[in-house]
Amino acid sequence: MSTKPVAEIGLDLVRELRRNCDIIPSYEGEKVRDCLNGINALYSETYEQLQRLNNELSGSDAQNVTIETTVRSKAIQFAYRCLLAYHHERIRRIKALRWKFGGNIPSRIKSNLNESELEFFNSYCQNLADFQSSFGGSGMNLLACTRPPEDLYVQVKVLQDYGDFETTDGTTITLTTNSIHNLLQQDCEMLIRQGVLERII
Repeated sequence: MSTKPVAEIGLDLVRELRRNCDIIPSYEGEKVRDCLNGINALYSETYEQLQRLNNELSGSDAQNVTIETTVRSKAIQFAYRCLLAYHHERIRRIKALRWKFGGNIPSRIKSNLNESELEFFNSYCQNLADFQSSFGGSGMNLLACTRPPEDLYVQVKVLQDYGDFETTDGTTITLTTNSIHNLLQQDCEMLIRQGVLERII
């Protein structure tokens, strides 16, 4: 267990995410456990002192205990808020992965998520899929076009071999490295985000 004050451990978790604002760093399970254990220890000490205050102490002793319990309570609240902020930000970034990469997270990012986060990602994907399929017969693809298109068609260059790709009008095209195609933006938006295609300006 860490010898750092619990509030400092919580602050370290938040700072780690701020230092890595463009990625999801590895989950800090040990620091989270240390922070929770520290919160529980402070809570137990506070409870015991309040019991003593009610039963035994009076005068200046009671005043000192009241000050100590107030300080501990503030430390507990601060560490708890840091834990909430840490997990809330990681969840926000995990949701953003779904909109950026679809259902397939790159392995370099996936390795930084813990088991619970992967379960959350899969559940989020399923909920999104259920919501999209609830619109009419063929559903609606919310991921196809996340920004209003300036043009219906865009010219794209293939950055890596992808193979056969079927467009919304049923045409099948073969996406091979360095080939250039003129496609509907809604067809190629996801492949652009995945790094398979690059928009030619």
